[in-house]
Amino acid sequence: AASDVYKRQPLYIKYYGSGGTATSSFRGTSAGHTQVNWNGININDPMLGQSDFSLIPAGMIDNLIISFGGASMDLGNGGIGGLINLENEPSWEKQTLIDLSPGTGSFGRYAGLVRFITGNDHFQSVTKAYGNNSRNNFTYLNNDELSEPVSNIRENNQSQQSGFMQELYFRKSRNVLSARFWYNTTERDLPGSILYGYAGEKQSDKAIRSLINYNFYNKKNEYFATAAWISTNLDYTSQLYSIESKNKVNTMILKAGLTRPFGEYSRLKIVMNEEFSSVRSNNYLSDITRNNTSLTVSAEKKKGRRFGAVLLFRETLDGDTFLLPDFSAGLEYRILAGKEHFLK
Repeated sequence: AASDVYKRQPLYIKYYGSGGTATSSFRGTSAGHTQVNWNGININDPMLGQSDFSLIPAGMIDNLIISFGGASMDLGNGGIGGLINLENEPSWEKQTLIDLSPGTGSFGRYAGLVRFITGNDHFQSVTKAYGNNSRNNFTYLNNDELSEPVSNIRENNQSQQSGFMQELYFRKSRNVLSARFWYNTTERDLPGSILYGYAGEKQSDKAIRSLINYNFYNKKNEYFATAAWISTNLDYTSQLYSIESKNKVNTMILKAGLTRPFGEYSRLKIVMNEEFSSVRSNNYLSDITRNNTSLTVSAEKKKGRRFGAVLLFRETLDGDTFLLPDFSAGLEYRILAGKEHFLK
């Protein structure tokens, strides 16, 4: 019954416990149909086409934007189910703050998050560090091996996670320059099935994400430029089957755009996105590269205080092939004047 309830939700996370994977599903679509961004930059694994949320501690994020279906095209492309944008934002308050959040739980789980924030209305520095260890040695009823059920303890199921994030923000007038760096490492033992026992399986995930962004204004126009480099390593080993799989991905992303208002209730937005990925794996005969370039043009118009319309068009160049253009269109009506209640 509980699973039926989850299936009726527009968004839910399929979570397999501490140390297990956590993937998203929008309105019945799979994790491969979900675009996951970090401050507007795509962080889906190019090899899998999806993200594992168990590798993203909640304390690293200040804000979350969720867009469903075609509405997600304003922030990214490829997420026909929807888009989840993880955001980090400065407070622009004159303060020095240290925040410590320890945690503990059943089955040998210990966690901790520390934040150090300092700055004023022109400069902000935010440092975050975290750790999460869990043995996952829970008790379960084994009724597969013997004629009578036996109570066993789950073994070889531990996980360790740690990392840190550094954010720097500089503001002059309305212009903001920001730099962010995020390192994460996770080590997991994979216990295998109850019937076949432990195969000596381990998985190691490491990720480095760095991003520089500049938002600036010229008269009424708003411009932004972003450069990002993302490097991930996924290593899997199995002693029993003599498997050692090593996978390394490097992605470079350049993104720029402008927003130009026309009058008080209309605006035009143009965004160019360039994404280059290189994959090195001992499972491939050679290195694999992919280049993806897209141009997005969107127009938004308000009519009075209640009606609104938006039209978006995107052309994508995948390698040397132009894909069929994408587009979306929407209408909205504000039900009560001055209230955030809409029909869309």
